[in-house]
Amino acid sequence: MNIPLLTILTLILLDRSDLSLPIAESTVIDVLKLITNKNNLPILVTCRSGKRITGLIIGCLRKLQRWSLVSILEEYRRLAGHALSKSHQQHEQFIELFDTDLVP
Repeated sequence: MNIPLLTILTLILLDRSDLSLPIAESTVIDVLKLITNKNNLPILVTCRSGKRITGLIIGCLRKLQRWSLVSILEEYRRLAGHALSKSHQQHEQFIELFDTDLVP
């Protein structure tokens, strides 16, 4: 029986205390390249809280997978918490405006 190794991608560098600073689009693109690389599957994506940054990255992945924006934001809100704080609003806007054509 051949058991695949699990790739664990911990988003420590992205999980910073100052959430008012925008996340670099290039960083999100680099993370999405890692996630979508079949050589890295299966993969676990997490940040310190498992909510904010993870939710933003997975939201951009869902957009890359051509989910509807309504479904993406519903999943983000459900998993990140319903409180629409300033950082949640910024993340939702980032997901909405994210250009999936930048991910090869």
